[in-house]
Amino acid sequence: MDLRWWRLGMEMLFVLSAIIVLKIWVFPFFISIWFPADDLAAMLQEWTVIMVGIITCFIYLGLGSSAKHVYQLSKREAAAVFLTVHFPVVLWAGELYETWVGLIKDLVQLFLSPSSLYGIYFLTACFALFLLGRGIRVKDEQQMNDKVLVKRKNS
Repeated sequence: MDLRWWRLGMEMLFVLSAIIVLKIWVFPFFISIWFPADDLAAMLQEWTVIMVGIITCFIYLGLGSSAKHVYQLSKREAAAVFLTVHFPVVLWAGELYETWVGLIKDLVQLFLSPSSLYGIYFLTACFALFLLGRGIRVKDEQQMNDKVLVKRKNS
């Protein structure tokens, strides 16, 4: 196994673990301290769920982009890393699985019927976002300016 696989796998685990910790412990803790009124706290919890769901979608897009442009993995290699990281979570259909699925499922449940949603849909959605992210490349302003200068010198 290539070192790039390990690095992408560790990046996935770290980022997803961080967002889970923020969603489950950090955000509710601060909301309960800063906003003791139940109505306001409930509204903020809903907004937190929406924001975490949206951020999770962007995280999967970013991981896909990182797999292609930073770690230079092929689609097959990137899919293998994705499945290697997520397969144990899917097999362990307990609290960890529900927590991971809840990153996006809680967002979707605000707008759709909860009875029509299954975990496999969310794995598929995350995988689709991951693959879609392979088409995104973020360049900073300096890289763009350097590219323009090189084109002008070659002209």
